Amino acid sequence: MSNPQKAWETAEAISAERLMAVTALETGAGYVARFTTDEGLRGFGQSLIQHQGGTFGILIMPDGRIPQEREARAILMPHLAEREEVIATVQLAFECSAAASLHDQGRQIHDNITCLLGEDMHTDVACVTVSIAHLSPEAETYGNVEPSNVPSIQAERMGETLTDHYGDIENAGEQLRAALCDLRHFADANGLDFSRWDQSAAKHYGAEADQ
Repeated sequence: MSNPQKAWETAEAISAERLMAVTALETGAGYVARFTTDEGLRGFGQSLIQHQGGTFGILIMPDGRIPQEREARAILMPHLAEREEVIATVQLAFECSAAASLHDQGRQIHDNITCLLGEDMHTDVACVTVSIAHLSPEAETYGNVEPSNVPSIQAERMGETLTDHYGDIENAGEQLRAALCDLRHFADANGLDFSRWDQSAAKHYGAEADQ
């Protein structure tokens, strides 16, 4: 069995506070890091392992790397190596709390639909992962769409985006700082003048703030 130190380091970097344990697989092919919540775990391209008691796990390789979905499945479920993955587009309608944001409604739907996970012994078909690609709120479905540039809506959307990408940072100001830093990296990588586009954004912000 390889040394679990690198797996521990990766798990602690995700969230040392929510980390419960790092357990080696019986095959020795990797480790499962178990966390108290799924916060910060959904951006690695790997379906989460849902444990009893509402905790979540993610597979980490002995070198500390987090494998993508296909590699992770081959390690966790080697008997699926000769099976084929088929992506099915299905339209479902859910009833959710009207008070919840669209982001929270999406999480509620994701948690609800995971009850489909599992194999049908009669058809030999198993739903192995669920991804929410698009949500259509009731207002949009029935043509009663609020303006998308309302400051409160924009602020809520950005709050959800920051939480998705910087969920391991609890302070809103520090999340904003991290995002601005990364946006500067993005501008450099694409040959853009960040200051110029920041000034342009400030003008758009002023116009929206006056609504």
